[in-house]
Amino acid sequence: MRHKFVIWVFLTVGFASALTLSAQDLINNGHVCNNATGIIRFVSSNSNFENNATDNTGGYRYGVKNDGVFEFTNTTTGSYFTGTQALGSDAAHRVPGTVRYAATTSTTPTQKVQGAYYTHLTLRGNSGKNVEDGVFVFGTYLVEGSSGNRTYNGTFHYDGDGSLGVQTIFAENGASAGTNRYNNLDLLDNATKQIAAGDQVILDGALTHSGGMLYILGELDLGTTAQSNAPIGLDDVNAVLKTGSGQATYSGGVTVTNGTVQSDAGAGKVLIPAGATLALGNSANAQVSFADGTILEIAGTFTNAYGAATNLNFACGSTVIYSNNVDGQVIVPTVETNPYGNLIATNANKTAGGDVYLCGELTLNSGNINMGANTLTMLDVSKAANFVGGLEEVIGAMQRKANTTYGTFVTGTPYVFNNAHTRLTFTNGTFDNDDIFGFNVQPGTNPNQYDATKDVNRKVTWNYLNTGTDWVATLEVAYLDSELPVGADESTVRFYEASPSNLEKMSTGQAYDRTGTTATLSYVSLGGIKPTTATVVDGTPDAYFISGNDVLLRTGPAIIYAVQNGRWSNPDTWDEGAEPKPTDLVVIDGYTVHVGFTRPAVDNYTNDETYPTQLASQVTIGSSPNSALVFGPPEDPWTNGPKPTYYAFSSGTNIIINNNTVSACYNTSSADFTTFAGNTSTANGLVVFEGTTVRTTTITNNGLISNGGVIEIGY
Repeated sequence: MRHKFVIWVFLTVGFASALTLSAQDLINNGHVCNNATGIIRFVSSNSNFENNATDNTGGYRYGVKNDGVFEFTNTTTGSYFTGTQALGSDAAHRVPGTVRYAATTSTTPTQKVQGAYYTHLTLRGNSGKNVEDGVFVFGTYLVEGSSGNRTYNGTFHYDGDGSLGVQTIFAENGASAGTNRYNNLDLLDNATKQIAAGDQVILDGALTHSGGMLYILGELDLGTTAQSNAPIGLDDVNAVLKTGSGQATYSGGVTVTNGTVQSDAGAGKVLIPAGATLALGNSANAQVSFADGTILEIAGTFTNAYGAATNLNFACGSTVIYSNNVDGQVIVPTVETNPYGNLIATNANKTAGGDVYLCGELTLNSGNINMGANTLTMLDVSKAANFVGGLEEVIGAMQRKANTTYGTFVTGTPYVFNNAHTRLTFTNGTFDNDDIFGFNVQPGTNPNQYDATKDVNRKVTWNYLNTGTDWVATLEVAYLDSELPVGADESTVRFYEASPSNLEKMSTGQAYDRTGTTATLSYVSLGGIKPTTATVVDGTPDAYFISGNDVLLRTGPAIIYAVQNGRWSNPDTWDEGAEPKPTDLVVIDGYTVHVGFTRPAVDNYTNDETYPTQLASQVTIGSSPNSALVFGPPEDPWTNGPKPTYYAFSSGTNIIINNNTVSACYNTSSADFTTFAGNTSTANGLVVFEGTTVRTTTITNNGLISNGGVIEIGY
């Protein structure tokens, strides 16, 4: 028969020293008053505190006052606290005073710590402790040095409301998972919790945090996930908030006065959601530290009051994502010694708070980055710049800077800059570890020498520094359809180098690649561009571009120059590496250009002219020797004999002849044509052989016309 020790109603028991009860249970139907020096100890293997009392007046909580200790040195397969008004069953029935679990190995190998609501909780005694799910501690939780190893099941809760002062999280920091570490940790109520200086708290599971601030002076190592809806503050040079293997969401924000928000390799994402802030104070010790493979996502706000920015420690394989969906989110500036790793800007337009350096990849998705007066620098020139939707841009200055850590530029690689179609590809050159190439792109902004009737309204300034003079590059520049002048023909867009005082056409002898589209950015590409140490733009077309000038995109007619003897339809004849268009202006000065026939001994070019009914809007034959435009029949008369087929230019070409040095007339019979076509001889002025008709609007002749065919004027 089980013996019971009964404390009857109105009986007050005061203990001056420890009292060991001879019965197995304490059954309270009245009042128990355990004073400050009192200990009620439960020693039997099944002893428990059965409480059936209901009085909540006069300082009693369901018939119990406890300023001392309820101590359990026993174990039970049931509960330590039972009864119709069981202590600890909920917050209203919270066990007053201190509960101490103090079993030793001699009594039990493992002692259960009941899941209940405690005021103060202490573990003592060298038996292992099995901490159940659902332990709530209102005041102090203490594990004494004599306690055996603890195993935490489920969630351990700190729910102090501040009435007992700042609640300190006991430093469970066992060396191996599952032992002497919290599993899940829950911080409740609108009161401050703290991790004391020098203490380390390690979780195997999740952190949940609501109500008051968590003040970290020591170290908190998360296990898996974290959901913090209340503020977190760090203020000690050794303070650490370390991310676990799952996502840590800090909806209440994190303020680092001193200390480190840290994500080691293998850690999950750190998310600062919309409405929350990750704020670093004005101290070199207010730090973030993210290893390779980790992610910091800022959907809210990120600020850094330390201007030197050496408190930002992002490995090159880490990723920072700015993801607020409202325009104007500010990207925290970085410095060259402490750059971002990978940088992603998504959901809306971003603004740079200063210069931005990164040593990983750049990705823009559904929004631009506006650099203002600042510069975005990619330190690893081999890393990609990704523009996911095709229309995103870095507005302002962006550069790639070579260095000894990450390497330098190489030939054959298309280096992407401010948008998907602003690129440099080097076809030749040697490069050093201090070379810099960059562009300042300002959409919708007038470039140098802007003409609203001809030019794309986009200012693209090309800068390079510390580079040699042996490189050759293909330059690709993008624009928006909305930036084109009214009525522009995108097939005529060309590069001009524009300084504040002058401009000249880029002329490399290579053909343009042009793509016009309304879905993404349109672009123009030209190869063969070279650097120069010159300081002025002299207006003469060439392949050299001076750092600091604008790449002007001009539409409409251009002046196309002959650069060698050859057939009109041969791209190699012209400075642009392409046959002139009917709207272009052509200058032939010092070269002989033939039309409509092949000269095997000159260039053996057999393709017919693309626009046989109108070569150009105007052709000027210069005054240099051997400047000539020669027309002949399209067959091969030296093989098949001359044929009286007209080579017609019915839309008309204006011809200006400026050669005043030649007066002797050329013979232009079919036999003379055969001779001319079969050798490498040159000519001067306008030469029309028998069997050819040339139609033009006007001819202004200051030199020589030699005609054996038909010249029709007035078309």
